[in-house]
Amino acid sequence: MEFTTDRDILANTLLYVINRVRNPDRHRVAKVLYLADKCHLERYGLPITGDRYIKMHHGPMPSLTSDTLRALGGEHHPNTPEVSELAARLEGALYVEGQTLQAGQTADPNELSDSMIECLDDVISDYDTLYVNGATDLSHDAAWESTALHQIIPVERIVATLKDSELLLDYLRDPHGLNTSEQESATKAV
Repeated sequence: MEFTTDRDILANTLLYVINRVRNPDRHRVAKVLYLADKCHLERYGLPITGDRYIKMHHGPMPSLTSDTLRALGGEHHPNTPEVSELAARLEGALYVEGQTLQAGQTADPNELSDSMIECLDDVISDYDTLYVNGATDLSHDAAWESTALHQIIPVERIVATLKDSELLLDYLRDPHGLNTSEQESATKAV
């Protein structure tokens, strides 16, 4: 199971987070994105970014985001059309110097829904408070723990860490509420 990444939403989410998190760097932004995606998935049935997360030593790393930041930082040439498109969208809007991130503009408020902003604000507030107090491993959950290093963390494992995970998984597998027998009946009727 995978989600679609809307690059405009992802670009604006990055700008939103970088403008609001204390001392934004790749590590902090990755953690905030992971936790905000989980928050939105649990509350509203879909993540904010749709990015795939890779297990790294220090926590989940959003794949498309990471590749784009590396391209913007001059560490490598964009290796996919998605990275090229997102890097072009963020050129001049986001600056990468080593691990440090700086936004050159604010997020477009028309690109982020109220529910997205709600989850981002909740996570940023909670994360900044906990980070200051030394709790940096919020993202080291069961999904991260159960995945091999440098591998994609399956969406199903992320969902399993959320409340009402079975209901959410059922919804994600069948968002229109048709079970197999209803789908077969609908197909035969046509």
